Amino acid sequence: MSTTTVVEGWTEQPLVRFVGQASARLVVVMTPAGQVLAQHGFAKAVDLMSAAALGAAIMASSGALAQQVGEPAFAALYHAGQRHGIHLAGCETPRGSS
Repeated sequence: MSTTTVVEGWTEQPLVRFVGQASARLVVVMTPAGQVLAQHGFAKAVDLMSAAALGAAIMASSGALAQQVGEPAFAALYHAGQRHGIHLAGCETPRGSS
């Protein structure tokens, strides 16, 4: 059973739309620091917090790599596995960039 939980109301409609269009199993909407704003599909809080912490670390390190090669940032990262993939991207929100 998949669950969707939102901390901030404005995240619900885009999250539900994204999950439907992408057929995503797991989704985290979070700040660059790893604060979870919404999630879909996580059954255990510890798994959600681990994913958020790792996602924040990956985005921070890719930002540092972008600076090393003279780019302001990388728009998105995609990691493809044999069965699953991970897509990480920033976006504009009512609070600013996320």
